Amino acid sequence: MKWMRYTARILVVLWAAFWIFFAVGSILWGDGGREVSNKEMLKGILAVASIIVVALGGVYLALRRELVSGICLTVIGLLCIILWFMNIFREGSTVSFTLTILMLGGPPLVAGIFFLLSYWKPKKGN
Repeated sequence: MKWMRYTARILVVLWAAFWIFFAVGSILWGDGGREVSNKEMLKGILAVASIIVVALGGVYLALRRELVSGICLTVIGLLCIILWFMNIFREGSTVSFTLTILMLGGPPLVAGIFFLLSYWKPKKGN
């Protein structure tokens, strides 16, 4: 079951790296050259800081606390799926929204399930 744990760790690290790269890129080049007020800039910096903290926290949990990480990542993935279903019933789902939900919730859901499955080891003997 080690392969599940290692696969889950790789998924979490890649997922976190993608979102950190996306957040830092959006703060550096996201305004499109237009003037932004200090209040809006502060909101953007706080959003990027929170994304970085959550991503690094996810990597820390994935490397140190597999059970807690598995529970948290599975909940994140399930919340994304619930958000997708709520959007379908409210206004219908678009392809771009579905792909966004898959990028947000897919990797943590798979990694969380892998962590949970690798945590419970089969008992040997009776």
